Amino acid sequence: PSPTPGAEPPLPPVDEPGAVAEMLAEGLALFEQGKVVQARRRFVAAMNGPVPEVLLALARTYDTYYLSRLPTSDAAPDMQRALILYERALERGAGEAAPDLERTRGILKIPR
Repeated sequence: PSPTPGAEPPLPPVDEPGAVAEMLAEGLALFEQGKVVQARRRFVAAMNGPVPEVLLALARTYDTYYLSRLPTSDAAPDMQRALILYERALERGAGEAAPDLERTRGILKIPR
């Protein structure tokens, strides 16, 4: 399938710890600036690496709670996707995902 016109191709995946940490840092900086699409590209490239916080950061880019706190955002929320990513982050060891997961389940009215 051809990419959407104007859409950037995905970044190549990284799994080396240093490269993952760099992608995470770049993505967090972009996210804070409201460049959510670019942040997501970095998180997706690093999400299979050894740092579960990448999944947590990616989940937050889909979460209305976090998007609403940005000065501007170039992406739409997707709470279902956020839920799945919070679950994966928690499973992989990102304990910080637990409160976000519970809040998201409450919003989506999903029982524990």
